[in-house]
Amino acid sequence: TNSGIVDFEYKAEILSISFSDGSIYEYYGVPKAIYVKLINAETPARFARRHIYQEYIYRSTSKLVAAV
Repeated sequence: TNSGIVDFEYKAEILSISFSDGSIYEYYGVPKAIYVKLINAETPARFARRHIYQEYIYRSTSKLVAAV
């Protein structure tokens, strides 16, 4: 995605990343060491592009809003 990272959360090897466009993705099997490196990265978005997005199984958890 081209959207910036707004927030991220880590629990039980699942990394949830929230993006500025409102989308949220969960990445599975992420080792704690990679999460720590993400936290300490100078630019988390660049680190995620290089080491997370294409390396781990993921799914979108964003909820679609029905148009009324």
